[in-house]
Amino acid sequence: MVEHLDITTNPRKLADMIALDAQEGHGWAPSELATIFKHQLASPLLVDLCDFDPVGAEEARMLALRSEPPITSFTDLLTHAEPPVGLLDQVKKLAKAMMNHLDSVMPRELAVTLYYLAIANAMVKAETRLSSLSDGELKQGLVWAASQSWLDEDYRATLSAAAVKLDSK
Repeated sequence: MVEHLDITTNPRKLADMIALDAQEGHGWAPSELATIFKHQLASPLLVDLCDFDPVGAEEARMLALRSEPPITSFTDLLTHAEPPVGLLDQVKKLAKAMMNHLDSVMPRELAVTLYYLAIANAMVKAETRLSSLSDGELKQGLVWAASQSWLDEDYRATLSAAAVKLDSK
């Protein structure tokens, strides 16, 4: 269950916050991070989104259930050929809240990666930008997320494709 948080953050503060130092100790082995991330992605999307944002719960339900095929998990959303931008935006906000929350059950690296995956999916699959970060700040985060050794190759490819889109502007 995710506590509803105020996630309004200026882009500079967000960029500084998500510029993770590779030497920063987190206590998790890459194999453990991979397992935790896969577990999160397999979990019911609507449960987390509705707990996080009860006001947006009905919109999330509608978008998830009207998708073809219907979206029931984070994996379904992030691997969907045409993911609803509204759901991607809600996942981005949820991940941002988890990054900001010191007591989040999700390791910070995973929350940051989920944040960038939502943004990357919107860029690559829906030609929509969900971030107010500068191109340079956004690319830095996308490249960082794509470099995580525990991340599946398909997700890495989406992150890399979004970074390339920024280069081609």
